[in-house]
Amino acid sequence: MDRTNLDVTWPRGEIEVTVSNARSTLPELIDQVRDGSTVYLSRYGKRVAALVPVDAAAYLEKVEDEYWSKRADEVMSSDPQFVPLDEAIADWEAQDAER
Repeated sequence: MDRTNLDVTWPRGEIEVTVSNARSTLPELIDQVRDGSTVYLSRYGKRVAALVPVDAAAYLEKVEDEYWSKRADEVMSSDPQFVPLDEAIADWEAQDAER
């Protein structure tokens, strides 16, 4: 991959490419991501998106799931009036059926 034509910076395994350059070099950028780099896509000098290795994306999803599970557990344990969504929907559907 000829890095000189990509408008790329290379600190800490990070690559920054304009969106227009990314269109023509996507296969090469995917290879870089596969090899562990993060590719930031920029438009008008601002980062607007990122290509990250699959492991990094999976880790972020796991962290987010753990956070929201913890928050849901906190709400359920702190509010005696809390009704799980599936129970609330079942109640609403039963009320609609009675009408």
